[in-house]
Amino acid sequence: NVWLAYLGQPFVWGQRDCATFFGDAVKAMTGTDPLADYRCYDSQISALRLLSIEGHERMEDFVLQRFVEIPVAQLRCGDLAFTEKSTALTCPCLVLREHLLGVTEQGTALVPRIFAVRGYRVP
Repeated sequence: NVWLAYLGQPFVWGQRDCATFFGDAVKAMTGTDPLADYRCYDSQISALRLLSIEGHERMEDFVLQRFVEIPVAQLRCGDLAFTEKSTALTCPCLVLREHLLGVTEQGTALVPRIFAVRGYRVP
């Protein structure tokens, strides 16, 4: 399980962060790394700069370019979701039955699926 590699490990930009978590999860499920050209940042500033160079204002724009948006009601295990801004999770989360799993600077976070506001299907 990809998430086990993140559990209890410190947050490190470009190595164990919210983006590498969802990238590693998608790679494990599909064999394709959606972050292949993006694994060259080492801080929040360099991550945002990299997104900006590619024309993305937010991580959500990056995800929308690579995955198909679906209604939240159609989310299934292995899909990606973004949560309400009131949660600690601002990057894509992995859908696990009734919960969403993501990574924050404080570590891995599990929130109820009802906090999902946008969903994306992983091919």
